[in-house]
Amino acid sequence: MFIIARAPGTPAIPSRRKDFSVNRIGIFILATVLLCAPVVGAPTTAEIGSQADAYRRLRVLRGHFQGGVWNDDVDRWGGRKHVVMDWLLTKLFGG
Repeated sequence: MFIIARAPGTPAIPSRRKDFSVNRIGIFILATVLLCAPVVGAPTTAEIGSQADAYRRLRVLRGHFQGGVWNDDVDRWGGRKHVVMDWLLTKLFGG
């Protein structure tokens, strides 16, 4: 059996008010971090427009898989079209 010594005048049950204020501060900090995190890495309108224009240009190119000749920008894994599509997916949809 454990015996816990208390200072004279200390209540046996700790005050719930102190615990509540600590919890409120923790919740406030967590909410602030969660709400501000997406804003920090958000792309600018110019970046989105630039990447969208690049995708539109690359989308109309006819590559090997559309019956044309091989085009590294369009057909290669990690080619320009692949990189642009991946950027758009990640920045716009968090994917």
